[in-house]
Amino acid sequence: MGEDSDGALRPEFSSNIEPSHLRSGVKTRPRVVPRTWASTLQARRFVAVGVVNTTVDYVLFVGLTKVLRLPLDWVWVAKLISGTVAISISFYLNRRWVFRVTGAPMGQAARFVATTVLAVYAIQTPLTQLFANSYPGLGKALYDVLKDAGLSGSVVTQALAIKTVAFALGTCVSMTFNFLLYRFWVFRSSSSEPR
Repeated sequence: MGEDSDGALRPEFSSNIEPSHLRSGVKTRPRVVPRTWASTLQARRFVAVGVVNTTVDYVLFVGLTKVLRLPLDWVWVAKLISGTVAISISFYLNRRWVFRVTGAPMGQAARFVATTVLAVYAIQTPLTQLFANSYPGLGKALYDVLKDAGLSGSVVTQALAIKTVAFALGTCVSMTFNFLLYRFWVFRSSSSEPR
């Protein structure tokens, strides 16, 4: 870094450094899309599928807690049902669109179910229950913010805010777990080629 007359730091550039496509002597087109954008395609697709799955899961979860009139200490029942439906959608979209794998669908399905069952039932459901029933403070804080903004009422209740925060926290942890296991175990590529 060099300094200008005004004392601001400015990056220094060496005149003998050329872009790699010029140094090699081979004429190639410069990249239009940054390498990082292209390299994150799989993660971005995973997030998009996650949004779809989470929306289905959440709508079913909240709907079931309302229809079945489940108290906060029984929200796990609705989460088991909604999670099961979301798993089916998730397998299809992750296999075909995110990881784009073919062959051995039964092996992939078995690994997917094992991973997802662990994530949904051993990680997400207990965390949802924990933050809904034992540690509802963040949900109550969200409700207070919504109430102060004039958004509380018959639809946005304190119980809904608590369930939403609990659901979101459990989902964040389980989605991270899922992506890592899906990528490196469930839908692993048999070749070393990037997908």
